[in-house]
Amino acid sequence: MTVRRRLVLLAPVAALLAGCTTSAPETPAPSTPEASPPPAGSTVLTALDQLRTSTYRYLLTVDSAAGPRFEASGAHDPARQLFTRKYQAFTGADAGSGQVITIGDDAWTRVGKTTTWSQVPLALFDAKSFLLGVDSYDPVGLLGLSKVIGAVTRTGPATFTGTVDPTRDDGRFLPLGAPGLDLTGSDTATWTAELDTAGRLTSVVVTANPGPGPITMTTTFAGQGEPVTITKPQI
Repeated sequence: MTVRRRLVLLAPVAALLAGCTTSAPETPAPSTPEASPPPAGSTVLTALDQLRTSTYRYLLTVDSAAGPRFEASGAHDPARQLFTRKYQAFTGADAGSGQVITIGDDAWTRVGKTTTWSQVPLALFDAKSFLLGVDSYDPVGLLGLSKVIGAVTRTGPATFTGTVDPTRDDGRFLPLGAPGLDLTGSDTATWTAELDTAGRLTSVVVTANPGPGPITMTTTFAGQGEPVTITKPQI
């Protein structure tokens, strides 16, 4: 707001300037400094944490120089303990397709084109080893990734890049969507992440070199906060 001050004149001077009014120079309003954006690392960790507690859908693709290696898709509702994953492996001894569903303390799996489901009570089996890396507390690997994030750089208003430090945690967290890749302290991995205008995580791309050549793991997220419907399979 502009504040105007009237010049108070002594009587003799006022007589000389009869009929004239003099205004003081305008005083500029104090400016409000723009808020600095939060540190890049905390922004990414907050987005990961928010996604872990929200409903969402995901899509994963894993590619190498030789071509596509793996893909998966599914949905997660952590509050209701619902999770599903459909997957297709294109190379190696595990080539083939399948699906995993977990509801509470029970899980169901099927392999290939069969319509027959096998039920697995999670109280009796280690889901992380039995169900292709499905950890009921972190089925996509978001918590695992948050534990090993190294240096983070902001590359745009909502884009980030960083490194992975596998020495911080020995759990499996890659690829996001189907954790099953072991990284050691000597393995190198970098990542990029993108957020939407609401600060929600929409994609993570991780490039790692755990073997003879680099692989690129791209996971996209959608439907955050929207209802997830996963039904118990008919056996």
